[in-house]
Amino acid sequence: MKTFNHITEVGRGRPFFRLNLNGLREELFLTTTEEWVLCKDGQERLLSGSGEALDWSIENKLCSSRRAFLERWVERIRVP
Repeated sequence: MKTFNHITEVGRGRPFFRLNLNGLREELFLTTTEEWVLCKDGQERLLSGSGEALDWSIENKLCSSRRAFLERWVERIRVP
């Protein structure tokens, strides 16, 4: 679980997807308050919702479809 330094109102986050590309590291987190946070080179950005998280995931080829994204989401919610 990650505690966010700049976005404190969302609680802690569990890693959802990680992307390492040309030395650039991006991580998508699902927080305990069901918010989505994208961390990119130490910067934290609160996403507007699951649609934006889905778009980022598909765009970066981390999942193939909405269904695959939702299956992973359910998997993450079930793990304590």
